[in-house]
Amino acid sequence: MTTPSPRLPKYCRQREKNRPDRAYVVVDGKRIQLGEHGSKDSYRRYAEALESDPESPAVELPIVAVSDPTMVRLMAEYLKFAITRYGGNKTSEVTHLRGLMKLLRKRYADDLAKDFGPKAYKLVRLDMIAANWSRTYIRDQCGRLKRMIAYGVEEELLPGDAKHRLDAVGPLRRGEHGVRETPKVKPVSVADLQATIKELTPVRADMVNLLLLTGMRPGELCQIDKEFIDMAGDVWLYRPPTHKTQHKDKSRVIPIGPKAQKLLTPYLFRSPCFPWTRDSLRKSIRRAAKRAKVPHWRSADAPTRRPRILFLADRNILADQAFNSFSAFDEDALVRIDPEIIKKKGRVPKNGSVFFTIFQTFMTGTDESGESSPNFGDYPPDFFDFIVIDECHRGGANDESNWRGILEYFSPAVQLGLTATPKRKDNADTYRYFGEPVYTYSLKEGINDGYLTPFKVRQIETTLDTYVYTSDDTIVEGQVKQGKRYEEEDFNRIIEIDEREMHRVKLFMEQIDQSQKTLVFCAKQGHALTIRDIINQLKSSTHPDYCVRVTADDGPEGERFLKTFQDNEKTIPTILTTSQKLSTGVDECVVVIAKQLTTVNSLLIMSAAIPRDSLPVRTRRIAGETLKDHGHVLGMFEAGQASDFGKREICVAEQLFHAPDLCSSYFLLG
Repeated sequence: MTTPSPRLPKYCRQREKNRPDRAYVVVDGKRIQLGEHGSKDSYRRYAEALESDPESPAVELPIVAVSDPTMVRLMAEYLKFAITRYGGNKTSEVTHLRGLMKLLRKRYADDLAKDFGPKAYKLVRLDMIAANWSRTYIRDQCGRLKRMIAYGVEEELLPGDAKHRLDAVGPLRRGEHGVRETPKVKPVSVADLQATIKELTPVRADMVNLLLLTGMRPGELCQIDKEFIDMAGDVWLYRPPTHKTQHKDKSRVIPIGPKAQKLLTPYLFRSPCFPWTRDSLRKSIRRAAKRAKVPHWRSADAPTRRPRILFLADRNILADQAFNSFSAFDEDALVRIDPEIIKKKGRVPKNGSVFFTIFQTFMTGTDESGESSPNFGDYPPDFFDFIVIDECHRGGANDESNWRGILEYFSPAVQLGLTATPKRKDNADTYRYFGEPVYTYSLKEGINDGYLTPFKVRQIETTLDTYVYTSDDTIVEGQVKQGKRYEEEDFNRIIEIDEREMHRVKLFMEQIDQSQKTLVFCAKQGHALTIRDIINQLKSSTHPDYCVRVTADDGPEGERFLKTFQDNEKTIPTILTTSQKLSTGVDECVVVIAKQLTTVNSLLIMSAAIPRDSLPVRTRRIAGETLKDHGHVLGMFEAGQASDFGKREICVAEQLFHAPDLCSSYFLLG
């Protein structure tokens, strides 16, 4: 009878939940710990344990290179790195990583990490789909998996191409392999919200109301304290000590309005104001919702999204000017709606907080069949919470205007109209649409407050202010009516006389300082071109761009000239000729002389142009000293109706309008 050979004690594996798996061996009924499973040291201790047992046969140890870690070891190393990266605190990122690693261990625990390639990556993705993870969550988890592989490359645990091989796998498409889509989370209904608040204690009810009024996150509310609040102004400013985007060097400022201040004030004398955590507040809400017999909701589900604001104008120069004025905001918060971008991406932009566009962009667009379809219809009617209409007396308030349909489509939003020239005409009644002005700021107040510069009106009369054709005159082009008396308003619109323009420009150039920046308003774009050429003939400067034209027909080149003209540090171009492009809404910060080479028959046009021409020069700080030029603006206007302006005080009002009947949205600003 043969004697059976002694059985070799098995190299065993002890699985661990939050740390690397351990190896052990049982010799003579005694359990010996060997260290991390799969490591070289664990196999050495395993061999030593067998040598201590004389009945055990010799064992040949497997060759394990330190530079070839298993997936378990890589996951353990990366988890330690992730925990220390966030200061040792348990964060949601670490929680998601553990969920990913639990799934990886089921299939690839003992495999070498260097062998994890595109096929293994796609199999893991299928496991995620089988686990009923949504496509969005799978995308995030796959990103974490790639970062773990990249960490292995960084620490020289994996070859340099390990992550690049995974990048070759395309993203998971909608519906692919039956992947689940994340349903859109809607805000909790107001009825459920109010029912739950009634079941909360007074302090927790105030906390939920503060979340609604300020839009702050629950974690930010729980750490609020008096020392973090600036109470200097009417609106308090709360700067949380820690917040979600702090690791990106982002600042976080939460405005607290009067209603929120009233709720918060009784708790400011406590330290901390609210002795609860985000989780304890969530549990309180869950219990209150259960007592109120409404579906459970979290504080993060409360309707606290940031309001979306639309700035709407009728000219690109006004929209661009407003966009540049908001440059202090984060870049991802501002969106310039441009037709070229819409055409390129095939959709309107929706990811932002403050949007800028013009009526014309919203009116262009095509549907799937190629038919004309306005772009604004791609937004839901309640997409915007607040709409600012610049120069609202044009287009938007016109009953027959196609642009009026945009305002009516976005009727759920609060609409605010801005204008310095409200119109009272049958089909363009700003007052009838927006109501009476809610705020008026006069030209006189602007001058007294230092925002505008005082101006003078100088009247010029010539012997060519009227004209009747005679047989001695030569007609260069077109036809003239015999015996017709052409008045001032007909010049440069119906009839043009080059000698007349030459004489007026010569007189104008003799009376001004040709080194001072000047804006010349003309009758139309062709007239502006003529005046530009005459000024360049009579100028004392030798620069070819001394006088340029900026009108709608000049396109990008005109925009470039305008930006250069607005730069206080540059002296060329010195004179701009224009027609209607710069008459309203455009800031000309350095204009010293404004010349009106066309008749002004409307106080509307006159009052719109004057504030643009009378903005003071910006201040400059040199060697600690502030220098400011308060030079008077010299307005040189035509004879006729314009002569009345020099005899009375002009009190142009920058007026704000709103449509109270359209104000049905709420603001979470306190």
